[in-house]
Amino acid sequence: LYVKELLASGKAGKVKGARGIVTWHRDAAYYTESGWRGKLETEGGGALINQSIHTMDLLVVFLGKPVSVEAQTANHHLPGIIEVEDMMEAYLTFGEAHAIFYATTAYCADSPVLVELACENATIRMEEQEVSITWADGSKERHSLTSKPVAGGKAYWGNSHGLCIQDFYRCVREGKPFRNDIAGIADTAELMLSMYQSARERTV
Repeated sequence: LYVKELLASGKAGKVKGARGIVTWHRDAAYYTESGWRGKLETEGGGALINQSIHTMDLLVVFLGKPVSVEAQTANHHLPGIIEVEDMMEAYLTFGEAHAIFYATTAYCADSPVLVELACENATIRMEEQEVSITWADGSKERHSLTSKPVAGGKAYWGNSHGLCIQDFYRCVREGKPFRNDIAGIADTAELMLSMYQSARERTV
């Protein structure tokens, strides 16, 4: 919410471009010891739908619905073991702004996710549980995204799952609409499907 409010205030200026980067590690056992991972029929996809969907969702939250999508996938490190992608890269057009997206599970480690927005007056970076802002005059700000501790969540992707579940139950108790309901995530789901479709067309 902090970044969205900052963009809405106009202080950062228009978003010129963005990037979402996910570089994690998933070995063969992660897939072979599961009854559903790594298979198109049961997982539907790999690095995008399973590991980096929330990163892609943030681009939609900040930039809106894209007008064009170019994407491609690959299976670099586990051919013959998994049917799904271990890499997804995409070039997304949001009006005048363009975003690059890269996700892989073929890295040697689980690095923190990076989302960056290059704006007219500032560069905004989200990494781990922190937002850093570098203004055009060179000054910098840092803001923590951590609110209350929530059980679970690894260091490289945080505790957002727990926070989302808490918010769902709060909405149920208070009779309020849940912002991540089917309608709320429709644009994200549509973008994900468009990225997979674009990747399939490039391999035909």
